[in-house]
Amino acid sequence: MSKLKNNSTMGLVYADIELINAGDLEMARRHIIGEDEIKRMHVNMLVDSGAYNLCINESIQAQLQLPFVEKRKAQLANGTIEEYDMVGPIHVKFKNRNTVCLPWFCKAILNHYLVLYQWKIWT
Repeated sequence: MSKLKNNSTMGLVYADIELINAGDLEMARRHIIGEDEIKRMHVNMLVDSGAYNLCINESIQAQLQLPFVEKRKAQLANGTIEEYDMVGPIHVKFKNRNTVCLPWFCKAILNHYLVLYQWKIWT
C-alpha cells in the first residue's frame, strides 16, 4: 500500500458485483422462462477505474451459459496483440448502477473470477 499526502492509503479495491445472463432476463421479461431460471452469480471483483472492458474466465462463462458472439483482437499492456472470444451479453449490477456488456472470455485468467482490463481494441 502507498501513502498519500493526507496520510490515507491507497491499494487494491474490490467490489461485490452481480452478473446476470442478459438473454435470460429478456426471456423472463417475455414470460418464456421463470424468474427462478435466470442464471446469475455474485462475485467480488477487482476494480480498475481506468478500465473499459470486462474479462471473465471459463467458469463464469459456463455458469452463466453465455454464448459465443465473435472473436476480437486486443493489445495488452505489454504491447502483445492477442485474440479473444466475445461472449454474452451479460448484465452487470453494482449497488444502484447497472449496465449490459459483451465481456471478453480469457482462458489465461486462472486465479481471479473477474478482471477489468484497459485494452486497445483492434477491429
